[in-house]
Amino acid sequence: MTAAHHSATPITAAARPGFAARVARAAAGLLAIWNSRRAMRQLSDLSDWELADLGLVREDIARAYEVPLLDDPTLRLQQIVRKRARSEMIRRRRS
Repeated sequence: MTAAHHSATPITAAARPGFAARVARAAAGLLAIWNSRRAMRQLSDLSDWELADLGLVREDIARAYEVPLLDDPTLRLQQIVRKRARSEMIRRRRS
């Protein structure tokens, strides 16, 4: 037998999340993604000037949507903005 078969603390039914808890957690995750995608649609409705005021360009929103359907595009948008900010900071330091 392997070490996995000789666990010091057995997993009891009370220690495992129940089916209802897993379904609720999955539903909450889907709702969060849906809300994030709704927020991205609202950003798409802004003018280029308003996006620039937020430090975004329209291409950022399009690139953020390149994630799989069940991924959060707002997380990708954050990565895009942070990468641009780092690049601009480096460019300014070199000038």
